[in-house]
Order: sequence, then structure tokens, then C-alpha cells
Amino acid sequence: MMRRTHATAGLASGLALAQTQHDPLIMMFGLVLVSELASLLPDMDLKLGLKHRGVTHSLLALALIVGAGWYVDHRLALPVAVGYSSHLILDMLTIWGIPILWPVKKRFRLAKFSTGGLFDRLLAIVAFCVAILAIYSIVKVST
Repeated sequence: MMRRTHATAGLASGLALAQTQHDPLIMMFGLVLVSELASLLPDMDLKLGLKHRGVTHSLLALALIVGAGWYVDHRLALPVAVGYSSHLILDMLTIWGIPILWPVKKRFRLAKFSTGGLFDRLLAIVAFCVAILAIYSIVKVST
């Protein structure tokens, strides 16, 4: 999926998570921000010179990143897991799939949609709409 799709899905996931928490609004914002950032982390492989959709798109990487979040502050573990997982799930919907069980090279996929195609764009729009509804719900409840 494209970066915009990962970003909007990370935002929507973080907002959905924030709705389940009974923390002050500022803490909810933090959850959303962490989830949003974590949803973009798997594609850091491109910046690090690693094979795209390789190790960073695996359960091993997910566990390491969530563990790092837990180590920094245990409250970061859940939003990191939600955001990072949203990225992995979205990439499993593509033709290429991901090596979720890395170092096993087999790629797993849930569907065969094209990155950047119509489904990708529609998914970004739906995630954006879900995010707007979640923001409305959070603001309505907090006022």
C-alpha cells in the first residue's frame, strides 16, 4: 500500500484505540501520535538500505519494536503494536504479500490488490472517514 494509506490507517487505528482508553484527552493524543508513527516504521527499510518488505515486515520486527516501546515506557507498547500491525495487515492485502514469518522467505498475503491501485485509494479514503468519525466521537464524549 501507499504511504498515505498506511498513514491514514495508522491514524484511524490510533483513534480507535484512544476511544477504548479512559485517559485524559492529551494522553489519547499521544496514543494516536505513537500509533500513527508506528504505522510508518516498517517502510524504514527503504531508508536503511534493506530489502523492501523484508525483515521489517515480519512478526520478529513487530515483536522487537513493541518490546522497545515497552522498554521505553510500557504505555507505548499497545499503540506501537496497533500502528505497526496495521501496516503489516495492509501490505498482506497486496499482490506481493510480506514475509511475516521471516527468516522464512515465503510471502503471505490475504488478497491480491495492487499498490497504488483503486482499492489502495479507496482504503485510504475509508480510513480517513473512520478517523473523522472517531475524532467526532472523542470530542463529543469529552465535552
